[in-house]
Amino acid sequence: MKCPRLVIFANALSVSHDLMGFLPDWIRALQDRSVEVRVIAQDVGDHGLSVHVTDLNKQQNPGIPARLIMAWRALWSMRDRYDVLLIVMAPTWALLLAPLARFTGKRIYMWYAVWRGTWKLRLAEWFVNGILCSVPESFPFASRKVHAIGQAIDTEKFRPMYGRRIPGRILFVGRFSPVKQLETLFRALANLPQDIDWTLTMAGAPVSPIDTAYIGRMKQLASSLGIADRLEWIGKIPHHSIASLYQTADIFVNLTPSGSFDKTVLEAMSSGVIAVSSNSALLRFMSENMHRSVAFKEGDTEMLTNVLGRLISNPQREKLREQMRDIVEQNHSLQRWTVNLIEALT
Repeated sequence: MKCPRLVIFANALSVSHDLMGFLPDWIRALQDRSVEVRVIAQDVGDHGLSVHVTDLNKQQNPGIPARLIMAWRALWSMRDRYDVLLIVMAPTWALLLAPLARFTGKRIYMWYAVWRGTWKLRLAEWFVNGILCSVPESFPFASRKVHAIGQAIDTEKFRPMYGRRIPGRILFVGRFSPVKQLETLFRALANLPQDIDWTLTMAGAPVSPIDTAYIGRMKQLASSLGIADRLEWIGKIPHHSIASLYQTADIFVNLTPSGSFDKTVLEAMSSGVIAVSSNSALLRFMSENMHRSVAFKEGDTEMLTNVLGRLISNPQREKLREQMRDIVEQNHSLQRWTVNLIEALT
């Protein structure tokens, strides 16, 4: 199977970036399959790749017009060296780059895997040849252009490391925002029997004033519930360092609504962490027996308390950990994703 030559546009290319740190892994996997890749990125850091990169240098070029001209020049100079423009999570740039791509006869695709959309995304859908996402639920509206190709989890990087796991260590990773429904988790933990030993590690950060205010309320809630001393707030973790955090965790709790499909929960599962979730997009990959062990209804504090209590009290859960990793290997591994991407673009 021969994949078209690619130009990938992304907001950042860096192994340290907390949101886009996966991109070097994508590119390396594509290169391993002899796919020719070039990159245009708004910010470029340490990526460790042998690849042609155009750095738009957003810090030195804060105005969109200046960066747009740089991107157009790069695409024009590469017009004989690529066939498909793949835009990663940037519908605004799909709109800005589509005219030149179309003029030079190139196909344009977009990777977009967030359940919330904007008018820019709806407009961009008109201009692209196809939209790629992880699961159908992760795209915010119906379109015949959408192709679900799974999530790209590097199962070699995110793997269990036996002997490091801390019993009773519960982990949350992600943006701190109201959509994460942390109040449900905090109240569920406060209702656990006193003899159950647990800690909660919070990895992430707010990205807006609304998020910041929300975290203030959540810290106050933790104090009022009497669980603040069991919570550890560790801030944002660079993507290249997150695997070691997963390897120490016992349970990962995912509380985002069913339309969302967080990559972090799959990274945790690949690392052998037991994922507790109310998300139907995730739960449909699990067997009925697994449902009984880890599923709860969205917003149901009592049900989440019962699930966490049973799991923490039962140390014999290695089979469940293996099943969690198997789900990722069979449906969302980086290797499978790469094959699916090539098929979608060919």
